[in-house]
Amino acid sequence: MASVVPPSLNTTSEATPLQQLTIPALDNTFGAYLIGSIVGLGLYGIFLHQVFIYYNHYTKDVAILKVMVAAVVILETFSATLNMHACYYYLVTSYFKPTNLQRPVWSLCLSTVILVLTDIVAQSFFVRRLFLVGGYWRPISIAVALMMIIKFAFATAATTVSFLMGDFSHIDKIAWLVAVSSIITTIGDVMLTVGLFLALRNMRTGIRNTDSMVQVITLYAINTGLVNW
Repeated sequence: MASVVPPSLNTTSEATPLQQLTIPALDNTFGAYLIGSIVGLGLYGIFLHQVFIYYNHYTKDVAILKVMVAAVVILETFSATLNMHACYYYLVTSYFKPTNLQRPVWSLCLSTVILVLTDIVAQSFFVRRLFLVGGYWRPISIAVALMMIIKFAFATAATTVSFLMGDFSHIDKIAWLVAVSSIITTIGDVMLTVGLFLALRNMRTGIRNTDSMVQVITLYAINTGLVNW
């Protein structure tokens, strides 16, 4: 009489779908994204503290500056929300669902264009500052403004393609768009920082107190420009 071997003890039986399922390593992908999001939230908290100080100490600033700061706050808040949603979707909602890890979620797709838009609003402050210096600095500030429009176009294209592609296997189609946008951002930041430095340096009068004040303003311009970079 043939013995009956329980399915659980049958070594020749096929593996179940659950046994065949393999979870990809997430350390260098979504793990890195999670760490970046955590660090970004810490910097976001510092940013909110600086905004609180600004609105309490610089009440006489022109309305356009206050509107620009408010716009940056809104965009930074939205960007932080997108990052948190993407992390929650991939690491919690899609827990043990490897197929979801291959598809871009809407919050991840939007993060690129929102990040660039935030940078444009912040950078426009320095463009305005350089434009108000006047002289031959105005063409430079206009050139940076045009670069801002171009990089926004690249970021918008990257976001559109990311929504249209079905999975991350086509990520090469948007990688170069994001890279070009980042390069334009870096060039613009360098132009603004150098431009403000030279413009303020030319304002030196030879009077010690005045030159000292100009030097402080120059250092402030360089520091804020580099931080934006």
